[in-house]
Amino acid sequence: MILAICFVPIPDICFAFEQLLFSDFFVNDAEILNCLSDYFEDFYIGRILRLNTRRPPLFPHSLWNCYDATINNNGRTNNSVEGWHNGFARFINCHHPDIFKFLEFLKSSQNLNEVKITQLQSGMVVSVERNRYKDHNQRLANICNTYRRENIIRYLRNIAYNITI
Repeated sequence: MILAICFVPIPDICFAFEQLLFSDFFVNDAEILNCLSDYFEDFYIGRILRLNTRRPPLFPHSLWNCYDATINNNGRTNNSVEGWHNGFARFINCHHPDIFKFLEFLKSSQNLNEVKITQLQSGMVVSVERNRYKDHNQRLANICNTYRRENIIRYLRNIAYNITI
């Protein structure tokens, strides 16, 4: 459930982390989970200092939080970039292509994008996202829309059921 914290609104991240640390799961398995919670607190949450303030984490909350991206149906990962790179690698089919092979790929990619733009402008429905991912993203958005600070542990559990590493 600790990974589900990235789906909590930024102002409630520290609260969610603290609630998770006091949940039955973490209390019962504290010996095993202390290293994980320490790591997560140092890098993603921020350590508690005097006067109950927190040191800024190594990775700011805005860098890794995806609550707003999920609510607004924006991309949360760089999968589209990875997809483009895989297509590029398949087209080039060598480790050190010359400039002409690279330019040929860019022209091919540009032509494909122009066809997609024309299809969209003509009113055709162009499926960009597979149904499997669309359904998964919709489930996450539905859960994010039910976020209530009072039910944070249930919310984290529901998100955790729907994410994979």
